[in-house]
Amino acid sequence: MSDLSPAGRAMKPIIWCLHFIGERLPRIRGHRLIYRVFSSPYSEGLDKLEFINYGYVPLADEEERLKLEGQQETYRANIQLYHHVASGAPLQGQKVLEVGCGHGGGSAYVMQSLKPEQMEAIDRSERSIRLCRERYPLRGLTFRTGDALALPYGNEEFDAVLNVESSHAYPCTETFLREVHRVLRPGGHLLFADLRPAKRLSQLRRVMEKSGMIIIKEEDITANVLKARDEFTRHMAETMKSRMRWFGSFALSWLGATDSLPYRYLQTGRFKYLFCVMQKPE
Repeated sequence: MSDLSPAGRAMKPIIWCLHFIGERLPRIRGHRLIYRVFSSPYSEGLDKLEFINYGYVPLADEEERLKLEGQQETYRANIQLYHHVASGAPLQGQKVLEVGCGHGGGSAYVMQSLKPEQMEAIDRSERSIRLCRERYPLRGLTFRTGDALALPYGNEEFDAVLNVESSHAYPCTETFLREVHRVLRPGGHLLFADLRPAKRLSQLRRVMEKSGMIIIKEEDITANVLKARDEFTRHMAETMKSRMRWFGSFALSWLGATDSLPYRYLQTGRFKYLFCVMQKPE
């Protein structure tokens, strides 16, 4: 007899379909449904993950090792991605917006470690936002539902916008960048990281150049991300399989574990993971 709950048994056919989709994730742009599953009560614990990004591991001694404590160590690679990206501009004392905050761990880390004066974090998933509010009741940090293509803020409200591994799910990157430009103050920064098909990078750059912002830094961090996925697979694969049973293989594929299709696309160069810092002119 299955040890799944009735709700879990009812969701099983749907999750198998999502597993099929997840294996082909890099080919699909509009995969919001999969994100919602990760925040659903049927996710067998995936909603408890504080981070769902691919992570970042420095190569050799290229960066000083972050000092992390307790539960943070479990998410070291994920936190290092946020630290690497968010350190692209000085955030201390600034007003910062994260678009696509997911499960909220990145916003909480930035708020506690990089010390902005105020931080807003938005996501389309209402359940994710409820989870974020419960987990991170931090002074100066506010979570709310919102659309990346119609940011719920006025013009020139923020000194920086943070966007980590989220924009590939947006229907229109051009509209997103136009909204970022609108809410940024003159001189403000967009701190951006995401994976893209290598053959579409030139198209992405053209869209960035048309946004009214200037690319002041561009870095291919694919090797760092692959190293993070290797570490994730070594340390988490068996745990996720044992705790999540039939959902574990789907989760590992979706999270880019070694030998998954997303991992192989990055490894072979078919996809690249890009980090960019853009600035709105003064």
